[in-house]
Parts: sequence; C-alpha cells; structure tokens
Amino acid sequence: MTKRSKFFCFFLTLVGLCLLPGLTSAKPRIEFMETKYDLGEMYQNQEKSHIFKFKNTGTETLKIESVKGG
Repeated sequence: MTKRSKFFCFFLTLVGLCLLPGLTSAKPRIEFMETKYDLGEMYQNQEKSHIFKFKNTGTETLKIESVKGG
C-alpha cells in the first residue's frame, strides 16, 4: 500500500467517524440564533426583557424541562 493510499484510507475513516454518528442517531439538537444580549444600563425596579430565539435542528422532539437565568 502506498503512502498516498494509506492517507486516503485514513481520511475516509476519519470522515466516516465524523459523519456517521449524526446520520445513525436520532437526537434533538437545540441551536440558538444568539447566546448573549446586552440589556444596557439598568436601574432599580426597571424591567427589561429579550427573547432568545432557537430551533430544533435535530430529528427528534426537543423537550425543555428546566430553565435557569444567569
């Protein structure tokens, strides 16, 4: 086996290992449009809010069971 064919076999194996789990396992996957947002300066008793948009890019139903603010 030549050096080039060994490299090609290694490359195909590596690509297969990277792609195969995503193709064979059906899992939910959450993808946020943004993960940070600056509400700016805030004062006592002032209310501000922001909506974080996300979507399920997986193939199974995404269940959100618990949410915690930071």
